[in-house]
Amino acid sequence: MRRVLVVLGTRPDIIKLGPVCAALKRQPDVIVETFWTGQHIELADGLLELFEIDITHKATDVMEHPRLTGKAAAMLARFAALLAATRYDYIVVQGDTLTAMVGGLAVSQLLTLYTTPVIYLYLDRLQAWLNRLRGSAGNIHPVPAE
Repeated sequence: MRRVLVVLGTRPDIIKLGPVCAALKRQPDVIVETFWTGQHIELADGLLELFEIDITHKATDVMEHPRLTGKAAAMLARFAALLAATRYDYIVVQGDTLTAMVGGLAVSQLLTLYTTPVIYLYLDRLQAWLNRLRGSAGNIHPVPAE
């Protein structure tokens, strides 16, 4: 069995990763777990149910910190503790939010200890950047979008 952790925090995370979670859950040899920070908890109301996302690891209490730095520190501590306790074959992180930043940071630190592939889904900004470069320089060859 392969174990996959999907990191969610915001409404866009749920919308973009909902179909990913559904596809992973259909695989008979995959165990899907989720880490939910509740970064947009009021905007996410109903979306978790709509996409049938079961929250395995809930860290919504980290949003109670009044400052962004406190939220980030608490989120990083919770996420790092989870990754230290559980071995995942893949970790899926999406976006440019605090949740994605903390997820990527914790995973990058753990990569020095483990060899877990990280799947980071945020190609729309990369594609836009490459398109801008292509417009300003004729010798740039962007990665084709699929």
